[in-house]
Order: sequence, then C-alpha cells, then structure tokens
Amino acid sequence: MLILTLKFNELMIDKFTFQQKFAHISKASLLLIIDVSLERFPEKASALISFIEKKNIAECLFYTINIRESFAYIFHDMELNRICHHLSEASEMEDYRKMDEISIQFSAYMDQFINDLKILKNEISLNH
Repeated sequence: MLILTLKFNELMIDKFTFQQKFAHISKASLLLIIDVSLERFPEKASALISFIEKKNIAECLFYTINIRESFAYIFHDMELNRICHHLSEASEMEDYRKMDEISIQFSAYMDQFINDLKILKNEISLNH
C-alpha cells in the first residue's frame, strides 16, 4: 500500500516561493490568480476523481498533469504535486487498485488545498 504523508494542520503552499515568483505583479493580479484557482481547482479535481472511478486512463493522465501544472507548480504545493505524480504513475501502469487508493488521499487533500488558497488570499489581502 502506498502511503503519502498529509500534513493537514500546516500550510502546504510555499508562500515565500510563490510570492518571490510573482513579486513583479500587482496585489490585484495575485488575488485574481487565487480567485480563478479557487473556482477552477474543484472542477478539475472533481473531474479527475470521476475519471478515476470510470477507469479512464487517458483522462486521468490529462487531469493529473493539468492539476500539477495549473495548481501544484504555481503555488509550490509539494503535497499536491506528490499526489498527482503518484496518480500519474498508477494511471500509466493501469494499476486501478493503486489509483483508487491514491484518489482517496487526493479527495482528502482537496479541501486542504482549497483552505490553503483561502489562507494565502487572506494573507495577501491583509499584508500588501
């Protein structure tokens, strides 16, 4: 059984790296990036879970890569990146048991990522 460590009590987004990466853009633009992510991440995450349940390998691969590039890399969330990486590997191997196990962890982490985005948005709103 694949075990992933989920740290639900601490912010997994690397705020410092995120803010360094986007230091050249305005506060309003940063907040827009977060707002769009708060809107689109749940949609993409739900689609990924649905395709895992349907055992649609091609769509699973597409959505794991999309989520990594659209959210994990932008916000430097290593846990989200790790989960998506393991989902991609399991999909490529067509290991449905492992995909199901990891999807449970992904589902549990979705709320944490959304909460982290909200915390980051609040901190940017207050501190800049």
